[in-house]
Order: sequence, then structure tokens, then C-alpha cells
Amino acid sequence: MPSLGGPILLNRGCQQAITLNRLMGLELLLALGIPILLLVGGTLYFAARGRFPKKLKRITSRDAILWNTLLGLTIALVVVRYLTRR
Repeated sequence: MPSLGGPILLNRGCQQAITLNRLMGLELLLALGIPILLLVGGTLYFAARGRFPKKLKRITSRDAILWNTLLGLTIALVVVRYLTRR
């Protein structure tokens, strides 16, 4: 009986399962790394300049606007992902 937590074995054997795991690891790295890099890089850039843009200050001055904007963006991305998989 195969274990439920192991790699997915495809018809051609173990080599494809290893390749699939590496590909999934790369996708995870890109999916998490790019936003983190942008967030940290943007913060350091604006902190080094000593001031943040007025639009960014206005958005962050009200927590509800920031929350609603990010929630709307998340919903939009889910819809785009759903439509592209069809």
C-alpha cells in the first residue's frame, strides 16, 4: 500500500516524480519569493528615501481601505486563475 504523503509516481517511474517535485518546489519559490522580494525591496527603497508616496500614505492611513483593497485583489486573482484553468 503506497503512503499518502509521498511523491506522486507517474507512469514512467520515479525519475518523473523527482522532476515533478522539483518543478513544484520552483513554483512555490517563485510564488512566495517574488511578493516577499517586492515587499521588502519596496519598503527598503522608500525608507532609504525618507518618505513614502502620498497615495501609499493615504491608503495605509485607513486600515479598512487597505484590507478591502487586498481582499478585492485576492478575489480578482482567484477569478483569473479559475478562468485560465478552464
